[in-house]
Amino acid sequence: MLEASNFKYRILVIGRQDESAKILKNIFDEEGFESAFETSVEKGFKKVLKQHYDLIISEIHFGQDQMSGLDLLQKIRENNTTVPFVVISDI
Repeated sequence: MLEASNFKYRILVIGRQDESAKILKNIFDEEGFESAFETSVEKGFKKVLKQHYDLIISEIHFGQDQMSGLDLLQKIRENNTTVPFVVISDI
């Protein structure tokens, strides 16, 4: 577990399938991380603007009418955020 005193690393999981994102969130919580999840790029981006995260994990595809995980990465970088960002498929 990566925990120093009362500090907990914060992880944001953004995925289109609510159940899979919950599973990832639960795994991180069990390992001592503080985690959150969202099921849309827009909601995830709003969270990133309001709170600090040590890692963001995002689905790459969210459907034709939504931004992609890569679009989210670009928006985050445009706001001078250098948080580590992992893009994966099918969460």
